[in-house]
Amino acid sequence: MSCCTTNVAMTSEPRGGYEALSRAAAMTSEPRHFRLFHTAGCHLCECAQELLAPFLAQQGWVVELVDIAGDDALEARYAVRIPVLREVSCGVELGWPFDEAAVLAAFSPAPVPAGPR
Repeated sequence: MSCCTTNVAMTSEPRGGYEALSRAAAMTSEPRHFRLFHTAGCHLCECAQELLAPFLAQQGWVVELVDIAGDDALEARYAVRIPVLREVSCGVELGWPFDEAAVLAAFSPAPVPAGPR
């Protein structure tokens, strides 16, 4: 049985490019931005893309697909860890294997402290 079960609206652009991957993201004023480090033909990377689909649609997340192939620095850092999801604003990374619960745990916003009473 495949871990991949849904279609994902993700497309790649040249390295360093940026892509909006969700209609919901266009409706939010400040979507959260992520990079998914991957490589073509990586089955686990495809699974990660599909696992992220609900976050794109429901949370309005924007994910940039970064193919590490051909970039010596990225290959050295991620070759045995891909897929890796990184939140751009804070640099927090989550490497495979991960599931929806792990994504939520790693990237949930910190609770806002209550003001003085």
